[in-house]
Amino acid sequence: YAAERKQGGAPGFDGSAPIIAHPDVRRMLAAMRSRIQAARALAYRAALALDFATRAEDPETRARNQRRVDLLIPVVKGGSTEMAVETASIGVQIHGGMGYVEETGAAQHLRDARITTIYEGTTGIQALDLVGRKILRDGGAAAAELIADMRGTASALDAAEGDAADWAGLARRMHQAADILQAAVDWLLEAGKTDPQLPAASAVPVLDLFSLSLGLWVQCDAALAAARQIAAGQNARYARTCLRLAEYYAAQVFPLAQARLEAATGGANEILSLDSEDLLPAL
Repeated sequence: YAAERKQGGAPGFDGSAPIIAHPDVRRMLAAMRSRIQAARALAYRAALALDFATRAEDPETRARNQRRVDLLIPVVKGGSTEMAVETASIGVQIHGGMGYVEETGAAQHLRDARITTIYEGTTGIQALDLVGRKILRDGGAAAAELIADMRGTASALDAAEGDAADWAGLARRMHQAADILQAAVDWLLEAGKTDPQLPAASAVPVLDLFSLSLGLWVQCDAALAAARQIAAGQNARYARTCLRLAEYYAAQVFPLAQARLEAATGGANEILSLDSEDLLPAL
C-alpha cells in the first residue's frame, strides 16, 4: 500500500509521490520490520535452546539451555505480543483512514494482535514470571549467563572491520544493552530483599527492557552474519537489508530500554504509594 498510495511531493518525483518516499512512512515501516525481525530471531533462539535442553547428550549443556529457555519464554511471549499490538497499530496509521475501515484488513490485524497480550497469560503475568520465577528464584544466575553471551556479541562488534555497517555504533549500543540488563537484575535482587512488592511493581518495565535489549542482541548477531554473507558474495541484497534494519533498531528502537530501566528502578515506590482513591474517579 505504501508503495502504491500517492500523496504529496518528494525529491525525485514529478507530481505526487508514493507515500513510502516520505521519511516518516519509512520510519514506520522500518519500526514494523525491525521489531518483527528481532522478535522472530529471539523466538528462534528460544526454540534452539529448547532443542538443546531436551536432546543434548551432555547433562550440563541440557541444564544450561533449560535455564536459557526458561528465561526467554516470558520475554518471547510478553515482548512479542506487545510488539504485535504496536506493529499492527502502526500498520493502521500507514493506511490512514483506509486502515480504519474493513476493506484493507489492517484493522483486523490490530484486533487479532490485541488479544494475544491476554490469552498468553497477560503481559503482567509474563512479567511477574520473568522477575519472580526466572530472575529472583535463581539469584540472577540464568540472566548472568545471558548477559555474558551479550557481552560476547559486543566484543565481536568491537573487532568487526569494514564499512558494511557502523560497527562502532552497534558495539556501543550492545555494551549499553548488557549494562542495562545487569543494572536491572542487580536492582531486582537488592529490592527483593527490602520489599517483594518492589520487583512486582517494576515487572512490566523490566520485561520491556529485556525485550528491547535482547532484540538488539539478536539484531547485532544478524548484522555480523549478514556481513559475513556479503563478504562471501551470498544473499547480498537481503544481507544489506539486515544490516540497515539492525542499525535502525539500534538507533531508533533500543534507546527506549534506558527509559524502561529508569522507570523500573526509580518508579516502583510511586506505584505502591497509590491507593484506590487515587486511581478511581469520584462518584
